[in-house]
Amino acid sequence: MVGSEERKVKITYLMPATWNKNSVEAELPLPIVHTSYILPEQFYIFTWTGQEWKNPSLVSEGGTQAFQDDFHPDFGQFKKAAIPADKFFNTARIRFDSPMKNGVYLSRFEDDTDGIYQLVINPNYFLETGSIRKIAVLIDYDASNTDVTQQELLNIIKNEMLDQLTPVDSFNLIFSNLNILRYSDRWVSASESNVIQAFESLNNPLSAYSNLPSLLGNGIDFVKTHGNDGKILLISDSDNYGEYSVANTLIKDITGLMDVKIQLHITDFQTISVPYYYFNNQYFRGNEYLYTNLSRLTGSSYFRLLDGFSINQTVAKGFEHLNGAINSFDLHTDLEDGFCFSRYYVFGNDHVTYLNDIIVQVGKFYGSFPFNIEISGNYGNEFFSNETQIEESETYECDTIAKQIWVGQWIREMEKNSPTNDMVNNIIFQSIADRVLSRYTAFLCIEDSTYFCPNCEDETELVAVEGSEENGAEALTLFPNPFIKLLNIKLYCEDPAKVTELALYTPSGMLMHRFDTDGLQKGENLIRWNAESLPSGMYFLIFRSNGKTYSFKVIKI
Repeated sequence: MVGSEERKVKITYLMPATWNKNSVEAELPLPIVHTSYILPEQFYIFTWTGQEWKNPSLVSEGGTQAFQDDFHPDFGQFKKAAIPADKFFNTARIRFDSPMKNGVYLSRFEDDTDGIYQLVINPNYFLETGSIRKIAVLIDYDASNTDVTQQELLNIIKNEMLDQLTPVDSFNLIFSNLNILRYSDRWVSASESNVIQAFESLNNPLSAYSNLPSLLGNGIDFVKTHGNDGKILLISDSDNYGEYSVANTLIKDITGLMDVKIQLHITDFQTISVPYYYFNNQYFRGNEYLYTNLSRLTGSSYFRLLDGFSINQTVAKGFEHLNGAINSFDLHTDLEDGFCFSRYYVFGNDHVTYLNDIIVQVGKFYGSFPFNIEISGNYGNEFFSNETQIEESETYECDTIAKQIWVGQWIREMEKNSPTNDMVNNIIFQSIADRVLSRYTAFLCIEDSTYFCPNCEDETELVAVEGSEENGAEALTLFPNPFIKLLNIKLYCEDPAKVTELALYTPSGMLMHRFDTDGLQKGENLIRWNAESLPSGMYFLIFRSNGKTYSFKVIKI
């Protein structure tokens, strides 16, 4: 490609989704925009909704932003939103209403060889524990240890409280500062209005430095003073107490404040300047030793952002695990007239899960619906077993991505141990057939960048591209290029009277088509040309205006 030429590249960027009982979210890949030398003025998001995915919204530091309805003759009805350039460095998520019904979501894909299902299930729906939770949320913030802003962190916590708490639950917010700040001196009902009011009433409650010991002591005192029947969720990025002798002293002091054991769940969102400590023949990162032992001694959970979660997932995990674990958990699926096999957990596992954990499983099926689901386990020292049945009309159809997800899980399982030569051959074959990378097929990353994608949809048509004018020169954009049948010519015209030619030529100079320029107007013009009769090949679009000539390479395939 000549240095002065341009080309358009389409990148498919898959992001994992986070499920809860009310919504499904995925982080937007804004970091990829940071690689651009010149940032676009807007980052556009388009979505096509239906019966499965409804009510999209953008969730970011600034709150929640709704999508706007739009229409395009080639793409139909869709929804769009835009993030301005000054927000590219903040995390943003797209959110949809959860398509789960009665605690279950089931989609299926079938081709000539396989039937693939994706199952999402919320165990809490089937247990009906009716437990009432009292949660003291302790927030400790050190600006030097994270790239998450204070407002962004508070918004994430607020959204998780709205998603995971109910009006029968109670909460309080306690903030790390020079003087520890409590939102309330009593438990507050976790109704939607109360949660929103709590965060809207805050005025810079956090300092830029950690005061972790005082915060923990204040939180324990609050729970003790108000019945000793609450739980604590600590959300912190502190790393000041990682050395074992210091951590052991703090652990002794903290547990010594408790009359009875108070559950202390911990979420660590540190990502910057993480110190390492080595003792007992292992490495510990940041406050890992402190948090591991505090959570273990209080029968609680501990999650780190460094374990591969996003900040939203890490905070969500802390809230999800407040109700404790289901032991000896078992999820069994089959068909009324058939069976399921090769099941893999994307989220969750078949040994222990937490009451509010959303379980995502992919597997294969053979036979005909209905689809039978049975979950069983031990929760609160009581065994349970529940069954439900899903008719085929209650499922959603999915595409080949479902098969690729299954293949990815299968490859991961095969690579866990030391595979034999036959297993390696099977992994390579499956990896190549379904275009899913394995450790043996890294060469799949090296794509041929010289070929064209005749079936790729060009969503850039949905974005108004502003041409950069230089000394009054017109700007012209062609899309798609290469094209199959329809060529769109977007032309910005400063003075239509000075346009003398817009024509298509072969490389040898033969005129193939001359466009009518009499109807051009000042400003942006869109010419949609049906070139079905044009032979395949390379051409040049010549544009003459105001005494200047512009040449654009066009390829018909």
